Amino acid sequence: MHENILVIVHPHLNADICNSICLYNMLGVHCSVAGGLGNALSQAQTLGIDTFQIFTKNQRQWKERTIDEEEGKSFRNHFDQSGVKIGFSHTTYLINLASDDEIHRQKSILALLSEVRRCEILGLSYTVLHPGSTKSGEEVGIQRIAEELRKIMAATSSSEVMILLENTAGQGFSIGGNFLNLCAECYRNRSLQQ
Repeated sequence: MHENILVIVHPHLNADICNSICLYNMLGVHCSVAGGLGNALSQAQTLGIDTFQIFTKNQRQWKERTIDEEEGKSFRNHFDQSGVKIGFSHTTYLINLASDDEIHRQKSILALLSEVRRCEILGLSYTVLHPGSTKSGEEVGIQRIAEELRKIMAATSSSEVMILLENTAGQGFSIGGNFLNLCAECYRNRSLQQ
């Protein structure tokens, strides 16, 4: 098993930082799954890109989507034949691992676990997550995120899917508005480095 938490950033950040952490020079976009998951791969092929990102479920609802093995196999076959190198999912925007509301954090954990499972079925190696927000302050938020990620890592220890932390615009009470926030989340608790 490899580390399953990685920080990603948007290219509008300092180019030296981005270049120092980029392992691949790839071009990709968020592709539509309207009409079926396979349509995202068709769109990627049409655009001539080698990576893509999709929502595996409605990104603005808690309701989970089940992907059966037949749909997963069809998607994986299409993926293997597409020439696309890497596929990402993006989690629902409702996930908030820093939430002040314990029930919301628990729903967030379940939603992220479901997303990892959908990625496994679809053969996607990565899922992208905005860490969350809190009115309790940055330190409390970072600690909560670290604790919740530790729980998620324990529950997905046999998974090859990596959870990628994506920076945010940094408005309001969001955590992860800069690269250092994201690094602090990963390194706050040494158990995240397993």
